[in-house]
Amino acid sequence: MRLTAKREVLAAAISAAVRSLPSRPVTPAAAALQLDVLDNDRLLVTGTDVETTTKSLVVLDSSEPGRALVPGLVLAELLRDLPEGSLTLSVADGTLTITASCGIYKMQVITGDPIIAPKLPDVIGTVDASEFLRAANSVATATDRTDANLSAVRLEVLDGKIRIVGTDRYRLGIASVDFTLSEGVEFAPTTVNVFAKHLLDAARVLGKSGQVRLSFGDGVIGLSNPSTAVITRLATAQFPKYEALLSKSPIGAVQVPAEAIVGAVKRVGRFGSNRVQIGFTADAVTVTSPAGELGTATERIPATWDGESELSVTVNSAYLADAVNATGADSVTLSPTGASSAMKVAGADTDPFHLVMPMRG
Repeated sequence: MRLTAKREVLAAAISAAVRSLPSRPVTPAAAALQLDVLDNDRLLVTGTDVETTTKSLVVLDSSEPGRALVPGLVLAELLRDLPEGSLTLSVADGTLTITASCGIYKMQVITGDPIIAPKLPDVIGTVDASEFLRAANSVATATDRTDANLSAVRLEVLDGKIRIVGTDRYRLGIASVDFTLSEGVEFAPTTVNVFAKHLLDAARVLGKSGQVRLSFGDGVIGLSNPSTAVITRLATAQFPKYEALLSKSPIGAVQVPAEAIVGAVKRVGRFGSNRVQIGFTADAVTVTSPAGELGTATERIPATWDGESELSVTVNSAYLADAVNATGADSVTLSPTGASSAMKVAGADTDPFHLVMPMRG
């Protein structure tokens, strides 16, 4: 096996595939990437941890066909640090040799069975890559990655939209992206659950430009563009019922600068073990900590509250800060539905938005 290509081209493909390798491999083969040099000067890079598989296709300057299993992380780190220019990779006598303008590097190839990669299911439609990444990023912050039942997000394929929902039961994130059905595909509403980490990793690998193609198969979802495909298994845990939370109307709303509210809840939250009381009055939003061993703290943010009466809601300061940051907006609207019910946090476009649940006391 032998290939020549630009460093940046190889580095991008290797880095994408490495994301699918297990973080704690039990054998060297589990940490391997498979390099398949195909005909017509193409390289297929495959990485998998069984749950998720990433395949990247690279056009080479020149090549000789062959296959090798190579140490994925070590190769990715080396390619990242090499200077720009052409590289040659060759395999002979169990050794991978990387030749660059600055030096020659050798590493042992890995012995093991070839990676049996799943096929990408049929594409049903596309979404804008940058919008998809925005939505996945926003919703992933509301999930609990330590709980198998709450570490997944829900993808709801609607007519012309895909809605992504995530929750850890203390907060809820929702974002939508426009969805274009592929020609010849009949529309059918579809709902699947995908692990938040896998969805976010796929969105990051596929980048911010162009279109992301969606594929649904037997127990898997595929996300791809012309050069990279990520195939990940669906989560089987039942997603919490959340629809009732969306039906409750707010009793008022106030717009505040995002930087001001995030800074206030972070500072004040230190005095109350991340518990803060958000007070809504006619001309201000106040952030107050409950009395504690460290003392108390209060900050006041001038703002216009349009509710009929004053209100105070106790929330987790970190969750509120996360919700504000997830909007990506310079200013956010806080819309509480009551002292003991969810508060909506949204930017000017109202999508994405988060619901932050109140704390007792």
